[in-house]
Amino acid sequence: MVKKRDQRPTGRQEINLSGREGGTFFLVGCAMKWCRQLKLDPGPILADATSGDYEHLLRVLDDHFGQYVDFCRS
Repeated sequence: MVKKRDQRPTGRQEINLSGREGGTFFLVGCAMKWCRQLKLDPGPILADATSGDYEHLLRVLDDHFGQYVDFCRS
C-alpha cells in the first residue's frame, strides 16, 4: 500500500519512496529479491512492472508484494 509517512506503522517493511529507496532500480532490485524469497518467477512481474511509468511500477509492486511491504511517501 502506498501511504503517507505519518500514518501508523503496520509492522511490515517500509520503503521510503521519497528517499534513495524510491529509485526505480532499487525497487526493481527489491522485487527480484522478494520474488526469490517467495519462489515466484520474476519475469512476468518485472516485465509488467517496467512496461509503464513510475506510478505503474508502484501499482504492480503493490499488487504483488503489498501484503509484505508498505511504500511510503513523505
